[in-house]
Amino acid sequence: MDAQGVLVLPVPGRCPQGEDGSPCQVRAHARRERKSGPEHALAVCRCHTHGVSFTVYPPGHVPYGRIAMVAADSEGRPVRGEALSMTVLSAVLDASDPVRVHGEEAVHKSGVHLRTRGRRIGLCAALVGISGEVSEAVRGRIAQALSVPALRLRDAARAYSASHSMRERAGVVVSVLEALDLASRRIGLLVSGYLAGLWGRPNHWDPIGKMLRALV
Repeated sequence: MDAQGVLVLPVPGRCPQGEDGSPCQVRAHARRERKSGPEHALAVCRCHTHGVSFTVYPPGHVPYGRIAMVAADSEGRPVRGEALSMTVLSAVLDASDPVRVHGEEAVHKSGVHLRTRGRRIGLCAALVGISGEVSEAVRGRIAQALSVPALRLRDAARAYSASHSMRERAGVVVSVLEALDLASRRIGLLVSGYLAGLWGRPNHWDPIGKMLRALV
């Protein structure tokens, strides 16, 4: 926060196209207000050397995302506990709980909320590499990104495919998530999402070097 209490947004010293070592001239261009996703404005920067503009998202968020993918604070440090309820992972955590599922089925008779949850469970399955849409080759790379045995993801993919209910599918995803350490949840899931084709190549803000660094 600055002296007026306004959040100061970071301006990286290098743009995504400056990874080859060529000099960049990055300047703050605008502040992008958000109606969903991050709860504060985002920094829109422009590199006058390469002629590109880009938006800097806080750790854990992806472009156009309505909810965080992983729980991390503004410095990129992993957050525990209740913060998970504000991420896409809450879909599988809630759906794997039979009490919550049955209660919401009674309240949301239209099924709209449950359809949203179902889509998010599918997204989480792709995120950890067990969705049927993820090839074996990509699953192996995701296993490496998440630091889990490839055989474990293969077995989980089979169990997920054989599941007949939302609760069962969510339970399989949760079993994979439980095998991840906090570092894998914070960084590995952003990489695995890229490998699964959910978003573009992620860059991570390096506060020491004051630049964006490619994670893949």
